[in-house]
Amino acid sequence: MTKITTQFANGTQEKLNHRSDSGLWDCRSLGAIIGLAGGLMVAFVGSLLTFGSWFMGGGIGQFEHVTGTVLLVLTIPLLVLGAHCLDLMEKRKKGAEVAGSESSRMETKESKTFVKEGSTNDPGRDQESG
Repeated sequence: MTKITTQFANGTQEKLNHRSDSGLWDCRSLGAIIGLAGGLMVAFVGSLLTFGSWFMGGGIGQFEHVTGTVLLVLTIPLLVLGAHCLDLMEKRKKGAEVAGSESSRMETKESKTFVKEGSTNDPGRDQESG
């Protein structure tokens, strides 16, 4: 667990705890980063290559045009991959929150004691009357 302390300008401090299952990134977070950042970069580079190919003539202009078009087409699958990985991360986070709230609810149920109507909490007194 990583503990981070932040001090604000008004002098208050806030402690943040970051918990991760392991020190390494999992495939969901890597897929989200590669998909979303890669999708944006590929779209930008593909647009630049396609736009540049309009002004270049000959063989190199054709290569830039084809490469730019391929990169523009790759934008959609990369963005879909990134969005899917983000959904998986959110689903896992919600599942952990639900499991945590259910276990705390079970602990609360087990710790409650139910008292019969008309009885007291003194066990000796209940035996005398019954």
